[in-house]
Order: sequence, then structure tokens, then C-alpha cells
Amino acid sequence: MSQILAELLPPELDARWCVLSGPSFAKEVARRLPTAVTIASADPATGAKIQGLLSCPFFRCYTNNDLVGVEVGGAVKNVIAIAAVRRTAWVWAITPMPRSSPGAWLKCRAWELPGGPTR
Repeated sequence: MSQILAELLPPELDARWCVLSGPSFAKEVARRLPTAVTIASADPATGAKIQGLLSCPFFRCYTNNDLVGVEVGGAVKNVIAIAAVRRTAWVWAITPMPRSSPGAWLKCRAWELPGGPTR
């Protein structure tokens, strides 16, 4: 999607837009349940600005400059999260955690990988 936008938008707007990737569910955010997302932007200052605008005690935003990687990672994360939930469904069934927790757990583990997201 970011590649399509880069082709359609004027070059002077390249540094002014971001990609937001979950895991997040609108109902859970509305209920103020813990949520972690990634904001990707070609311009670190733009990503940091949006991070500051959106972050709050229950909504944590991480920044990254790899727009395509965040988009692909978001899609792959969904597949892995489905498998993780199926494998550990009993854990999520007995804990009062939001449904986005498995995906957020995976996102947090990305910190341990070389070249993982930035704060």
C-alpha cells in the first residue's frame, strides 16, 4: 500500500504520511485495554510526531522507518497470531487479557531481533 501511495502522491508529501499496523481491535482500544501498534514513516521526525500524538498509557506506539516491512510484518503477524492463539488458547481463555495480546506479545518480541523496531 505504501508503494502505491508513494507513486500516487506528490514527492513533497513522502515525509508527511505514516503507516499504522496493529495488533489492535477498535472495541478493545475504546475500552482502554492495553494495545501496542507500530507507526512507520520514511521520515523519523514524522513518525515521532505521530507517536507522540497517539500514545497514551493504554495505547503504546512504536516507530519504524521500514514502511513495506511494517505492512508485510502486519500481515504475517496475523497468521502467526492465529497459530499462537490456537496453540495456547487455554492461556488466553483463563486470563483477562485483550484479544490483541498474542499479536502484541509478538510485536514486543521483535525488540529482541536484530534490526527490530525502534522506540
